[in-house]
Parts: sequence; C-alpha cells; structure tokens
Amino acid sequence: FRTNTAYDKWWEGRVQWGNIVNNSRNLAMLYQSILASNDSENRDFFAKSLANFAFSLKGHLRDGVKVDFLLHL
Repeated sequence: FRTNTAYDKWWEGRVQWGNIVNNSRNLAMLYQSILASNDSENRDFFAKSLANFAFSLKGHLRDGVKVDFLLHL
C-alpha cells in the first residue's frame, strides 16, 4: 500500500510538472508572436523570466531558492 501511494504522489508531481512545462512553452510562443522581432531586450527578459520561474519553483519545493543559480535579468 505504501508503494502504491508513493508512486501515485510521484506520478501526480510528474503530471503537474508537465503542465508547467507546457504552459511555459505556450507562454513563450505567445511572447514570441506578440513582441516585435527587433525587440531583443524584452525577448531576453521574458526568456530568462520563464526559465527562472522553473528554477525558483524547484528550489522552493526542495531546499530553498538559490539566487546565485538564477539567470540574471
């Protein structure tokens, strides 16, 4: 019983992480289509912000966010 419960929790976490990845990808494509092609400053900002969200969420769920590990904006 414990093994099944642990696996179910792991699987639910995997599903949720997959949802975050898909939503981040969709948001990146939205920014790609909205921003002008020569607006590299905003494109870089949003790309780093999306990546930092994933890194900071991982840190929050584990042992705390390590600011040195995040991409500098």
